[in-house]
Amino acid sequence: MMVVFHFAWDLNYLGLADISLYTGFWGLLQKTTATLFLALVGVGASLSFNRQKKGFAERALKRAGKAGGLALLITVFSLAFFPARPILFGILHLIAFSLIATIPLAGNKNASLAIGMAVLLTGIFFDTTALGANSLFWLGLGAPLLALDFFPVIPWISAVLIGTWAGNFFYPQAKPLHRIDKPQSRGTGIVEWLGRHSLAVYILHQPVLLAGFFALFFITGTPFPRIF
Repeated sequence: MMVVFHFAWDLNYLGLADISLYTGFWGLLQKTTATLFLALVGVGASLSFNRQKKGFAERALKRAGKAGGLALLITVFSLAFFPARPILFGILHLIAFSLIATIPLAGNKNASLAIGMAVLLTGIFFDTTALGANSLFWLGLGAPLLALDFFPVIPWISAVLIGTWAGNFFYPQAKPLHRIDKPQSRGTGIVEWLGRHSLAVYILHQPVLLAGFFALFFITGTPFPRIF
C-alpha cells in the first residue's frame, strides 16, 4: 500500500500525472496505510513485552534509537535537498517517540485503549494547533510547518496505542487468540518478506522508485525534471 501510494506521489511530483493525493480514493489509501503502519508498531510492542518482559524497556529503547537515527538522517537529507519542505517530524520520528512512550503501556491493554481513544477523539473534535505553541508543532499543539512528511503526536500516536491494545487483545501472552492458517499461495512468501523487513522497505522503496523513473527518462530521452 505504501509503495503504491508513493508511486502515485512520484508521478505527481515528477509532473507525469495530476492526481488528487489527499482526497477521495488516494486520500483514503494514504490515511489507511499510515494508520496500519503505526498500529503494527503498537502490536509489535505488545508482542515483544508479552514474549519476554525482562529487558523489554531496553529493547524498546534500542528500537527507538534505531528509528530515531534513521529519522535524523531523513531530516538532514530533506534539509539539504528540500529546504522549503523539510521533514522535521515524519512518521519515523513519530515511531521513535511512540516506542518510548508505549514502554509503560505495552502490557496494559485497557490503559493503552483508553489513552489512545482519548488522543484520537481530541484530534477529531479539537483543533489543538489553535493553542499556538508553535515550538511544540511536533506534538500537534502549534501550526505545522510545510513538510514532505508530517505526523504529529496528536492524533497519530492514537494508532500506536490502539495497536498496543489490539496486540494484547488478539495475542494474549503473545499467543494468537484465534488460529489463522497461512494461505498456501505463490505470493505468500514475498508478502511475508516485505512484512518482516518493512523498515528497510520504507527506507529504500523511494530511491528505487525514483531510480526507475530516471532510468525510464534516460532510455526514452525524456528531459529530466527539476525536482530539487
